[in-house]
Amino acid sequence: MDTFSEYMPYAALLLSIFALVVSAMTLWTQRESQSLNEEQFAKIVEDSKKDDYLAVNPSWFTRRMTTDNWFFGLLTTNGEIIMIEKIIEVSPDGKWLEVTLLTADSCSGSSTHLGGTPVFAVADDRKTASVQVSNIVMALEMTTS
Repeated sequence: MDTFSEYMPYAALLLSIFALVVSAMTLWTQRESQSLNEEQFAKIVEDSKKDDYLAVNPSWFTRRMTTDNWFFGLLTTNGEIIMIEKIIEVSPDGKWLEVTLLTADSCSGSSTHLGGTPVFAVADDRKTASVQVSNIVMALEMTTS
């Protein structure tokens, strides 16, 4: 028997182990590059919330209108200005707003800058209303601090 034939099984075993190690390293490297770290995952979640927020809410909407009690006006397609204090909620489909209306007495110091007809709550105990978003052209502040 020649020397080459004696070592052939050992050489094949050594080559197989080397190929297995290289394959394992390649698989591990690909898995590491594809996995997300916590920071990347948090950014994706945050961005998806922003996309959902932008998809549901109209372009004139600002979060401040849901947190502050202030003098806001919603200009409608027919020229009326719905005087609101706050947006309570936006419907899940983004088609309706539940708002707290201002009373005429509470707005005595503010003016309707655009000259539209103001719409107020009819009484202090009847200040909530639903407004269809498709009828709103823009939102504005009716007074300044």
